[in-house]
Amino acid sequence: MPTTQEVYFSACDRQMEAFIDLAAFRRSMVLSILFQGDLAVTDVFFYITQYIPAVIKSDKTVRNFLSVAIRNGAIIPIFRSEKHTTFRESLDQIRREQIQGIHHDADMICNFLEESIKGKRLHYRLWQKKAVSLGYKQIPTGYGKKKQLVLDINRYLKEPF
Repeated sequence: MPTTQEVYFSACDRQMEAFIDLAAFRRSMVLSILFQGDLAVTDVFFYITQYIPAVIKSDKTVRNFLSVAIRNGAIIPIFRSEKHTTFRESLDQIRREQIQGIHHDADMICNFLEESIKGKRLHYRLWQKKAVSLGYKQIPTGYGKKKQLVLDINRYLKEPF
């Protein structure tokens, strides 16, 4: 596994779909890979977002970009256990755990992901065993006023891709 630091890619979280559309998702993914570095995506996010199957089915350019990014380690899955370190094993585990909201095209997504890494060693990470949710107590101080941050984000999302 690589030793680089990845950037958490939250745009795959189904809860983000209320805030971004498909164009913003594509833009976020491409620009994040190009300018921020490798993206870490939790295993379940591949199967709950509507945007990954939309890209796979209807956007050949971004589909190819996604495939190459996964193949070359620019998108790094975060798996739940060392026992499940392939996309197929991970999807099977997610189903056994009865996680709600799995996309009806999950098998198609899984096949695409597996095909993307065919013949290559998959770069992955494992979920941390200790709780990491206490970080909300740390207030970011490097940006300045929250209002300006929101304005900058809104302006960025409205710019054409």
